[in-house]
Amino acid sequence: MEEPLNEDSGGQAPSAPDAPEESRDRDALGRWPIARMIYDLISGAPLHWPLRVGVYGKWGEGKTTVLRFLEAIAKDEGNVSAWFNPQGCHSRSELWSAFYFALSKPLGAPGHWKSALRPITKWSMPLVKQSSSAHPFAAICAGLIEPLANQLEISQSEVARLIRTRLGNKRLFIFIDDLDRTAPDLVPDLLLSLQQFLGFPQCAFIFALDPGVIADALPKVHPGWGRTEQFLEKFIDFPFWLPRPTREQTVSLLTAASTTGAVRLNIDAIGDVLDLLPDNPRRIKLFVRRFWRLKPQLARHDPEEIDWHVLYILELLRALAPRSLKALVGNRVFLEDLMMDQLLGRRQAERQGDGSRPTEDKWRATAEQSGRRLDELEDLELGEMVGLIKALRDRLAVLVPDKITYLERLGDSPDIFTWKEIRELLATWRADPGGPRLLELVGEQARSRGTSACATFEELFGAMILHRQGFLERAASSIGEAEMRSQLLSAEVALRVIELIGTLDPEGLGASHLKPQGPIAFYRQCAEWAHFTNHPDYLAARARERLVLRAVLDRVSESAVEVLEAIEAWRPEGTGMEKPGETELRGEAIAQLCPTVYQLLIRRFERPGGISALWPDEGHLVEKYYLFDPGGGFYSQDTLATLGGIAGKARESADVHGNFVEMVRMIGHGLGGAIGPVIGDTVRDLIRIEQVRATLWMGATAARMQPRTLGSFMGTRATIAGAIGTQDALPLPDWWDGS
Repeated sequence: MEEPLNEDSGGQAPSAPDAPEESRDRDALGRWPIARMIYDLISGAPLHWPLRVGVYGKWGEGKTTVLRFLEAIAKDEGNVSAWFNPQGCHSRSELWSAFYFALSKPLGAPGHWKSALRPITKWSMPLVKQSSSAHPFAAICAGLIEPLANQLEISQSEVARLIRTRLGNKRLFIFIDDLDRTAPDLVPDLLLSLQQFLGFPQCAFIFALDPGVIADALPKVHPGWGRTEQFLEKFIDFPFWLPRPTREQTVSLLTAASTTGAVRLNIDAIGDVLDLLPDNPRRIKLFVRRFWRLKPQLARHDPEEIDWHVLYILELLRALAPRSLKALVGNRVFLEDLMMDQLLGRRQAERQGDGSRPTEDKWRATAEQSGRRLDELEDLELGEMVGLIKALRDRLAVLVPDKITYLERLGDSPDIFTWKEIRELLATWRADPGGPRLLELVGEQARSRGTSACATFEELFGAMILHRQGFLERAASSIGEAEMRSQLLSAEVALRVIELIGTLDPEGLGASHLKPQGPIAFYRQCAEWAHFTNHPDYLAARARERLVLRAVLDRVSESAVEVLEAIEAWRPEGTGMEKPGETELRGEAIAQLCPTVYQLLIRRFERPGGISALWPDEGHLVEKYYLFDPGGGFYSQDTLATLGGIAGKARESADVHGNFVEMVRMIGHGLGGAIGPVIGDTVRDLIRIEQVRATLWMGATAARMQPRTLGSFMGTRATIAGAIGTQDALPLPDWWDGS
């Protein structure tokens, strides 16, 4: 089905994205007055004068558009036009044939028989010449074709006669375009060849070219031709340089390209980044077209969800350095450095008074390194990239890393949900607010986005936490009680969705489908608001939060270590900076999750390399805390009994034996400093507990060790003996012979 015309296109089908404009109604850059000026110049000259006009400009600045406008004006006045593109010609004879062809149709002349035969001779001559030495018949053909080819050239007099007999008292406008697309070293030769027919009366030759191309080509062809302007003066009587677009014209071009294209841009926001845009019209159109790929994603959002200022700058960066943009936006440290520069840099610059930005150095070095390595940018391009990053820093009221990341991923890896879609889902779900309906709605979203139900639920979980945060903040800042209660009711709806997501099993996995980040974010929200208890409605909200948090944490057993590390379980009393109610909430979460970690630690003693995996100084902080701090609660009587049973397997199991050996060695190491968050004195308290020491030592010495290991182990024995004050508590095994 044919697509209907855009309402804003005036009933005309929009032109192709990169095509020159042909309608005055679409003249966003003021090219029509230039065309009118050229026409008035030509029409005011005596009819027999041959006129040669040059329309000069860079690639994409609208040279062809001026030629099209000029052609429209000339035709309205009854003149004739022809278009001649010489870029495929490589000799003067080819130029004449192509020139005659270009003129024959607009002048109403029949196809010339010479022009029809000449292509045959052009491709047949090389063939017959190659085979003439091997085949007598081919030699005869070559002798016939070569003289015929010489007779097929179209003469200057034939072209002149054609013009004279067909024009009457009108002019022939001959438009010569795409000279700047011809191989640069051919352009001077082409112009010299064209000079033969630039003197025809009643003809106006209009050239569209970029003098810079001629400037590049002249030294390569003939160093004595002089400067570009001197060379062009031999051919061009009246040069017209296209002006750069004004600010108003750029906005007009953007508006036109947006309203006739696939995506409507926010023109109001364009004004704030106009100085960052390219001033070349074709590049401006290309900038607009870059947003076409975003059309499906933009349609998923409400207008207020898109920060167009950020999106415009990101797309300018993508056009310049796509790989660097992806790497930098994916680098959280870079974005945080940029945010810190925004927060502190202005104050520092004001204080120093010299405009320097010490906080800029770090992110700038990262950006320049990425630009050189990933996109191979030169210094000028690097400067442009840094300038765009500065625009992100300086032109946003608040730089939000998550917003930048979200918008950068919009075209290739967008989020599963937009806020518009979440609001629509909630409105539908509230008519039947239960788990089955939520499963159904989330399943529909998963299918529409091509994602799994688990991934879709996980993203919705995080979004609901943010959604609820907004209601809680508005409740806290409300003036009237009615408004506070209204916001808390909305927060309760979000909490109900959080509860359902945290306890549902959408794919029958028998375990939580949530990654640790979701429960951690929900815990932090509960901790943030734990002190808001000065109203019965707040008390009810806090009680509901704790119930839901317990339900969610019950389902995240596989992520218990990550959750406990996030809340720093090795500080059971907290940091002293907690708000009222937060310490109690933290203690409840630790008590709920630590039994799961205890079971994990017990399994480590039987798993290959289970204890040695804890050796790195960084990481495994929660596990090190429970293993080496007697106050962590791991070494209960039940746990020690279980560990004793495992230690009894050490003689037969190399894995079990190795784990107990590593455990003892780590204790010896910790006595000299620390193990993760556990200091040496605390490790000493652990090894002084007789049952703990006896169980670990029994497992470590249950089997014979190879000499190298034994030497190191006996050094550990001496360290531990020094800590507890005696070696008698560390008896030598039966297999030890002292050698």
